[in-house]
Amino acid sequence: MNWYKGVLSTDESAFLAGVRRSRMEVKLDILFAIKEGAGRPTHIMYRSNLSWSVMQGFIRSLEGQGLVRIEEQERKKRYVLTEKGERVLKTYESVRTQLNLVAAPLATA
Repeated sequence: MNWYKGVLSTDESAFLAGVRRSRMEVKLDILFAIKEGAGRPTHIMYRSNLSWSVMQGFIRSLEGQGLVRIEEQERKKRYVLTEKGERVLKTYESVRTQLNLVAAPLATA
């Protein structure tokens, strides 16, 4: 689920698995979790590998930035990406693709 899967080599991914994530990386993990269908707060928390209080702080931040919004259905909260949130993920994925294209020739050299 982590944002770096598919971007880094197996060795790099293994290295990062033991390293703390930056705030941006955590936000990306949350956005990807929501994009993949984890709209309920507990589902987001588990898919993003965060504690409840940490996840709540990041969700509030993402709401404040206009990247996610709450939908209430039958008195249950569900988070969804806004258009801006979807654009952020598309931009990130585009940059990641470009980096992979640039890095591929370097890996074979």
